[in-house]
Amino acid sequence: MLNYLETLMIQTQSIIKKLKNQIDLNANESDYLANYIINGKFDSNQIASFLTFLYIKGESYQEIYSFISLLKKKMKKLKLGEDVMDTCGTGGDHKNSFNFSTATSISLSACNIKIAKHGNRSVTSKSGSFDVLEKLGIKIDLDLNQTKKFFKKNGICFLFAPRYHPILKNYSEVRKSLTFRTIFNLLGPLLNPVSLKYQLLGVSEENNLTTHAQSLAKFNIEKAWVVHNENGYDELTTTSKNLIIEIKKGVVKKKKILDPKEFGFKECKEEDLRGGSAEENAFMMRRVFDGETGPIRDNLILNSAAGLLISEKVKTLAEGIDLIQNKINNGVVSEKLIALTEN
Repeated sequence: MLNYLETLMIQTQSIIKKLKNQIDLNANESDYLANYIINGKFDSNQIASFLTFLYIKGESYQEIYSFISLLKKKMKKLKLGEDVMDTCGTGGDHKNSFNFSTATSISLSACNIKIAKHGNRSVTSKSGSFDVLEKLGIKIDLDLNQTKKFFKKNGICFLFAPRYHPILKNYSEVRKSLTFRTIFNLLGPLLNPVSLKYQLLGVSEENNLTTHAQSLAKFNIEKAWVVHNENGYDELTTTSKNLIIEIKKGVVKKKKILDPKEFGFKECKEEDLRGGSAEENAFMMRRVFDGETGPIRDNLILNSAAGLLISEKVKTLAEGIDLIQNKINNGVVSEKLIALTEN
């Protein structure tokens, strides 16, 4: 009869074999792997190997969901008592683009949508969401009580991922040692410490449209979009057509295409959306909020209009486009940013 350690060794070897052969793990195997990685039962080399195998194969919905389920149990939760939205992406598109999801969160807040922006510092770009927030002069390293007060006053808060997911620091060195994104990058947008009602979630890889839509459908979320741009962006852009899967009350709808040209947007080039350092992106954001026109503004409007539609503030995307344009033109978005920096 096999003892406990021998059984575990056989289970581990079986998982390694399946991953090497690019076969998706079942629920029990996924739970086992998530448990052993997250609870530190593998050493760094073993973890790096498993993360590599998962990446090469392509993480399945079940594998992602097993990691999410366990990490949700371990994260610090924040109760805000409001119908809250998040705008975020998986990152990993290597586009070094402007911080659209961050700018979108502020513009939506200016439209009286309650926002809990979950994010981190840069992983694959020059400027992560919290890098640019810091350069804008917004306080980012608030404890839970301070965050609640900030939200109550401003209708928006910024949730610094390391504060709410301290266990993930155990894998930071392993992740840095790898030259590619790992399953942990895919999990971030699905691990908001707040119970969300709405979400605009971008993925940099088309296959994750389905995995993330299926995951969101398991949560108590009213309405969400998972989006991917055909040029590989983890957000809506005017560089090309965009793919969208909508989730409404637990139901995953069919994939649809959003062509920005149909809404009057001019097609732009990828270099038009390129960002810079956190300081440069903060400067760009202020200029766009102050009314500067061009591709950055167009793409901010497109994503913000999507957020307005998801949160049911408007009935059509065209109506959302008009609303956010008016908010920018009338100085409401710029005033919102100023108010956030004065706290």
